[in-house]
Amino acid sequence: MVNKEIGALATEDLQDIFNIIHIANCQLSLSEMRVIITRCLKRAFKADGVAFFLSNREFKSIDNANMVSVGVDPRYLDKWGRYYCHLDPFQQEARSRDTVCKVDDILPYRRWVNLPIYKEFYRPQNIHYKLSIYLRTNDRALGLIAMFRSKDNQDFSNGEMAKARIIEPHVTTALANIIRFSGIHEGGNLFREETWSAKYQLTKREIDIIMCVCQGFTNNEIGEKLYISRFTVETHLKNIFNKTGVKHRAGLASLLQ
Repeated sequence: MVNKEIGALATEDLQDIFNIIHIANCQLSLSEMRVIITRCLKRAFKADGVAFFLSNREFKSIDNANMVSVGVDPRYLDKWGRYYCHLDPFQQEARSRDTVCKVDDILPYRRWVNLPIYKEFYRPQNIHYKLSIYLRTNDRALGLIAMFRSKDNQDFSNGEMAKARIIEPHVTTALANIIRFSGIHEGGNLFREETWSAKYQLTKREIDIIMCVCQGFTNNEIGEKLYISRFTVETHLKNIFNKTGVKHRAGLASLLQ
């Protein structure tokens, strides 16, 4: 199936695929990989916006607050994480379906444009078409990539769907390797909130910040993810360093291991 789909793609599409596969296989941090892949996908699929989500710590569902995006209106990020993510049919109905799908694969387009989430959330942002790539291994959810197009653009074609299906396993493998080797999600014994809390007297917010630091997020990115200011992040980091005896950000990753 993959060979047949590759044979039907144009040279430009193949170059896009090889470029993204190359980036996925570079030794990048999680933050670097997500940012670069997101930008490359925007260009390769001529999307107006792209969002790259990670899963929650149990690998069961998507952590809608853990997003890297490009071309997405930041004014809507808080609304998405607090409410509209729970109404999204792509997250409610597509878990057992193909790893790559667009609106017509989830529900008829005429039903899509009549949903409250479309009228209240997507349409005000001029988002009319959506393509999602589910990053998962076996029964573990690793992440989700969503690409958006405006009404002035065209819906994602069958060729672009094929292009996304070829790219998906490479990005999934890269993400799985980063998670496994860096210990970002606690999995087995890599991370226990109660152990950290008891040993270092850390608060839940401080633990959240440690996890963000270990994922390679900057202070500004941590603030956006946790809905706090950069100055609040810096204050929490000072408290974390005092409690743990660690003197710099890199030391936190070593301490986690």
